[in-house]
Amino acid sequence: LYVAVSDPEHAVWYRYDVVVPGTVKNRTLFFDVTGVVGIKGQQGLPDGMKMHSKGYLFATGPGGVWVFNGKGVPIARIFTGEATSNCAFSKNEKTLFMTADDYVLRMDLK
Repeated sequence: LYVAVSDPEHAVWYRYDVVVPGTVKNRTLFFDVTGVVGIKGQQGLPDGMKMHSKGYLFATGPGGVWVFNGKGVPIARIFTGEATSNCAFSKNEKTLFMTADDYVLRMDLK
């Protein structure tokens, strides 16, 4: 389970182990973007996210969408130029849809 904290003073994503439905343990810091918040061109805070079937986490945050591997290492960023609130994949996971301030954006994935 991944949880976004949309607090400009503590902008992070946490990872939890799901023991059984409704019960979690072992909260660990997945990634901290607090130092990026407020920098020009880095609008937004951690918010919506989607897990790709290949194990990559696509998470909206400062500047657009952050793409992480399973170890919490950012491997790519999609800069939208807007505060970006959520993302979703097409059924075949070849297209990423993003909601940003006044737009719905789409991007083809490899």
